[in-house]
Amino acid sequence: MSTERPPTFQEIIMRLERYWAEHGCLIWQPYSEKVGAGLPLWLPKGAALRQRLIDFMKAAQEKDGYVPVITPHIGGKQLYITSGHWEKYGKDSFRPITTPH
Repeated sequence: MSTERPPTFQEIIMRLERYWAEHGCLIWQPYSEKVGAGLPLWLPKGAALRQRLIDFMKAAQEKDGYVPVITPHIGGKQLYITSGHWEKYGKDSFRPITTPH
């Protein structure tokens, strides 16, 4: 009978990180309260690949005459009223989410 204790959560994470680093994994999805459950972290090789894809898409769009525009991730209430989203989703937009991950 083994007297060895099972690994802690932190030890498992450290082992996985070493494995992924050695084998060149691109994305890591930890369960982390600090980051947010299910949010991917791009590891160096994945980040490099992601940037190459972004550069490729940007070059293709510019070649076809597209001009980039960057908008905020959130907007004021009037924007949602104008678009009709406030009437349809407004009452549910600011309730806390209680679904488990």
